[in-house]
Amino acid sequence: MLNRLLKLYSKANSITPVEDFTTEVFASILETDEVILKIFITEILELNYDEFQIETQKNYSLSNGERAIIDIVLKSKNVICFIENKVESCEGLNQLDKYSRVLDSLTEYKERYLFYCTKYFDPKEENRHRFRQFRWHNIAQIIKSSENNIAKDFFNFLKSNNMSQRDEITTRDLFNLENIKETLSFLDSFLERIQPIFKEIFGKHASPDNTSQMRKFNRYVFYKANVFGSESDKWNEIGVGFKFDNEPKAYIWIWTSASNSKAYKFNEYLIEFGDLFDDHEKDYCSFSAELISFLGRENSLNELENWYREKFLILKKFIDQTKDLEWKLD
Repeated sequence: MLNRLLKLYSKANSITPVEDFTTEVFASILETDEVILKIFITEILELNYDEFQIETQKNYSLSNGERAIIDIVLKSKNVICFIENKVESCEGLNQLDKYSRVLDSLTEYKERYLFYCTKYFDPKEENRHRFRQFRWHNIAQIIKSSENNIAKDFFNFLKSNNMSQRDEITTRDLFNLENIKETLSFLDSFLERIQPIFKEIFGKHASPDNTSQMRKFNRYVFYKANVFGSESDKWNEIGVGFKFDNEPKAYIWIWTSASNSKAYKFNEYLIEFGDLFDDHEKDYCSFSAELISFLGRENSLNELENWYREKFLILKKFIDQTKDLEWKLD
């Protein structure tokens, strides 16, 4: 949901305020989820828990006429905290110094703190007001297990925007790097194995840049583009391969852009034939199976190949029953 909202905003504006958007969502979670608020205050800010008032984009003026807009302000009777958030940008000119000078002026508070949250490693030498730094991945860790639906969506938002990565290298990371060549060789070999089956049913396919596919979509695939609609319609596809979310999965999908002239009808058919698929939503349907379910079988690769073949035939049945979508399978 959050990625869609940000995408919608970017269509209407020449500048997309990723930092402001991220700040407002996180502040809203802090305001509505006391469990996350308490963990954030005690474990990340390392403060005693108190009844904090939360404000965003708080405007302050300095005696020399300068203005400072603070991303998040937490304040209680005796404590005030300034939190400056960065995503892709860097610190503005003397920004932290300015915020420290604002805190200098707020003498009504016994304790004053300055925090700096970034996406990337960006060490600062600021030492006033018990200055501390943390990163968005620290926030991702405290919300990833939350049952709060907005917090779950925010974690996915951070993850999809590469803001949830760990700092440390683990044994698992080293193991994966040691075996990356063999892993890619297996993926390529298996996709080559099922491509003739795909071609026989759906026609020729394209071979994407899987480096980009892995980085952007967390998948290793091939696909056939522009599969239905009029000759002028673009941006739809049938895709096949592997998806890597929490668990590696065998994966087949159909997606269309909402701009396709047949998109409305396609979505009507998804409702009518929804039981055919493992998952479907607006403009999208898919089949998936966790690869771990094929472990231990006597002929596991043959079983996996048969899974793809069976799903291709179900997909072909869907296509045969929706010919008015003007499928282009050659």
